[in-house]
Amino acid sequence: MLVRVLDWLWSDGMKNPDGLQIRAMLLCWNFLEHLRPLTLTQLARGFGKRKQSLGRWQDQFKLDFPEIKTCHMKFGDPVLDGEEEEGEK
Repeated sequence: MLVRVLDWLWSDGMKNPDGLQIRAMLLCWNFLEHLRPLTLTQLARGFGKRKQSLGRWQDQFKLDFPEIKTCHMKFGDPVLDGEEEEGEK
């Protein structure tokens, strides 16, 4: 499992260091208890990022690791259920 998570974190990190930073932020947000109370917007603002950038990677994390459940993954989540929300086609 650790190797899968690290592979996801790296994801061509040499080509896009910003993406590497975003993925590292999200892994910490998902796994470190003291960061869980933050919203995605608060996390993004703390690093001078946009919520949208983090949101895309968080959605990918949910798809790549459906077996990992955190407080940021709601029951009936359209991303986890393979459904798109209205207007996101």
